[in-house]
Amino acid sequence: ACPTYLPWLAKMFSQFGVVVFVFGFVVTQGVRLENFTTIYPLVTSGNDTRIPLTLGLMVSFSGAYITASSIASVQIALDLINENSSLLPGYRLQYKLTDSQCNQTVAYDNLFLKYVREQPNIVGLVGSGCEDATIAVASISHYFNITQVSADSGAPVLEDRTIYRRYFQMIPSESSLPIVYKVLLTMYGWHKLHTITSEKDVFNKVLDVTRGLLNGVAEITSVIYNNANPQNSIDYYIQKGMLFEEDARIIELAMYESDARKVVCEAYHKRKISPKYVLILRSWYLDGWWDPANEKNYILNCTKSQMETALNGALSVSLDTFYTKDHSLSGLTFSQYWKTYSQRGEELGLNYNRSDPTFFDAMWVYAIALNKTIQDLCGTTSFASNISCRDSVENFSYSNNAFVDRMFTHLSNTSFTGITGDVSFTSNGIRSLININVNQYRFSNSMSESIYPF
Repeated sequence: ACPTYLPWLAKMFSQFGVVVFVFGFVVTQGVRLENFTTIYPLVTSGNDTRIPLTLGLMVSFSGAYITASSIASVQIALDLINENSSLLPGYRLQYKLTDSQCNQTVAYDNLFLKYVREQPNIVGLVGSGCEDATIAVASISHYFNITQVSADSGAPVLEDRTIYRRYFQMIPSESSLPIVYKVLLTMYGWHKLHTITSEKDVFNKVLDVTRGLLNGVAEITSVIYNNANPQNSIDYYIQKGMLFEEDARIIELAMYESDARKVVCEAYHKRKISPKYVLILRSWYLDGWWDPANEKNYILNCTKSQMETALNGALSVSLDTFYTKDHSLSGLTFSQYWKTYSQRGEELGLNYNRSDPTFFDAMWVYAIALNKTIQDLCGTTSFASNISCRDSVENFSYSNNAFVDRMFTHLSNTSFTGITGDVSFTSNGIRSLININVNQYRFSNSMSESIYPF
């Protein structure tokens, strides 16, 4: 049987250079695109004569993963950027909002119909709301000379610069996740890992890395399912009793939260729970995701209490940045950001999502790159007074190679301290890894936190 393992887990992970955090969870409520203005900031007075530069902001209000709460972070960032007289003089940075619904087809439609065909042209794109939508848009956005910065995706497939040519990512790649499994197996002397993995690129590429890393260390068994095929769906494996391996004590769930609810419920009924078993999940599910009331597409055969029994002691793992205690480039510490963010979120009817702070820093990534790009094209004088500059910048077209080449260069060379720590990208455009965070589900009135140096 598995002992009460958190203190030992933290000690063991520290030997591998891993930071361990233990967090609680709160519930996030859904919102609708119609609740927000498409353009922000929306200037109604004639006092602001600055010329607008527009970034696309594509988030998800529905679907497998919801990122709409990031709007609060983005608005705060834009307010600070536009108040900074040293950034983009003569210009005002704004976003144009769309909803990807965490759906590839909808994301494509947004790119073509809302950004490429409609005015104003966008000088860059932040999004696209989840891995499925991001993979779709990032594979073609470069054909329109649109650079893209994602603040909510970590799929290993996005590391391929030959396909995702003008793409940058604020979250480290999940291809580093398997180190956690190696630590756990080493810690307990176990020799088997069972993975239940969605066939989507978001998840199955991590399985490939896991197999390579654990080769010679442990046996890996797996169920790879595809919900598009009724004979290979998660429901099929549950009905046939083929979901779990009897002698595998560590079980990875690599899937979106709707499927995870089904698996956790099945784990409860099959007693694949702590202390004898350890479930490992992704940490980026919405807070309170295990509550059956959050499932709209089917009736879960478990109560909330039963789900919490199954999850108690389970782990969730993420590859994260850290929240700086010092002042960031924005002038804010993380605690100052959090206070402002909480107030804005309450005003907008939004609750916290763990990727929201990275959206804040993503806007600063673009502001800095835009500022340097315009300096390259226009010199260091008042940008908006330079006629040739105005043709290159505010009259930006998707055939403007000079503009996007400079933007790409400055995005590639990003280096500053944000509220989520040091911000820089690898040669593939992926955020450099800082921490591996291991969170434990504990359903009690008390919470603890253990932090070990990276």
